[in-house]
Amino acid sequence: MARKIILSAIALIVLLCCWYVAAVVSSFRTPSNSPVAPIPQGLRLPWEIVGDAWGSIFGREDDPSPECAELIRFRSAVASSPIPHVGIPQHPFMASNAGNNMHCDAYISDTYEAAGPLGLSPRVSSRTQGFGGYGTLTYDRAGRLVAVYSNARRFQLELMDPLTLEELASYDLPSRPWYWLLQGIMPWEYIGAGMYFYLDDQDRAIVPTTENTIQVIAVPEDNGEYELIRTYDLADHVVPLRWPKRDSVAWVLPDWSGAYYWFATTAGMVGTVAVESGEVHTLRLEGEIIENSFAVAEDGVYILSDRALYRFS
Repeated sequence: MARKIILSAIALIVLLCCWYVAAVVSSFRTPSNSPVAPIPQGLRLPWEIVGDAWGSIFGREDDPSPECAELIRFRSAVASSPIPHVGIPQHPFMASNAGNNMHCDAYISDTYEAAGPLGLSPRVSSRTQGFGGYGTLTYDRAGRLVAVYSNARRFQLELMDPLTLEELASYDLPSRPWYWLLQGIMPWEYIGAGMYFYLDDQDRAIVPTTENTIQVIAVPEDNGEYELIRTYDLADHVVPLRWPKRDSVAWVLPDWSGAYYWFATTAGMVGTVAVESGEVHTLRLEGEIIENSFAVAEDGVYILSDRALYRFS
């Protein structure tokens, strides 16, 4: 019996390895006239294949009703038609509101003033690194893309051309610990590794890392390299948890004066770091967890836990 279990596990591992190799190989199939690879067509995640098979046999709960079956998700447009909205103030110590963090601006509004694709037959450029993805895309003063890439364990800060998506520079961030599989957090759910970084007004990426540090990394000029400017160590200022679980500094944003970095951890620790001195102050939200980023306004910082919405100042 034990032998059958071991052989089944080996077969499953081999199958997953073959799928991963197929993803990596497909990412190198680059057209001769293109600096980047297209997204592979037909390559599906294993659980997507199983889900589709299940849905075709037993039906799907999310199948559209007859009334919604003819709804069009989007239409081609030849001219911009902006929607009136309340303006979001520009944070004086963050990059342009065109996109300076995961949720666009200091208010975390997820509202974008840039026009969508125009034209009846727009040309689409794409780039892939196989298994993995980009959690946050921001724009520096030159309009280049600054992003964090992850493939479940490895994390990398990248600089890309906004038109060709060609990688111009990269910087390796701390990876997840070797025992990350024991933590019970799926790769696509892990957020404590720079996915919620922000770009400041000096084109520096302010990155919370897997080591519970905040790294300040300067975006390079033409043909340059990323440069680590400073590291703030917060390892002694998180909630102590029993191994293999570990609290994680996942979010960081500046206050409106630029004198402090506010940060929050997944286990409910909230704190500030003095930008100049590095002095740290914390307040624990006992018995509460935080699962998403927070907002910064002129009058304070707004943090949502699983219990309440708080304003700190």
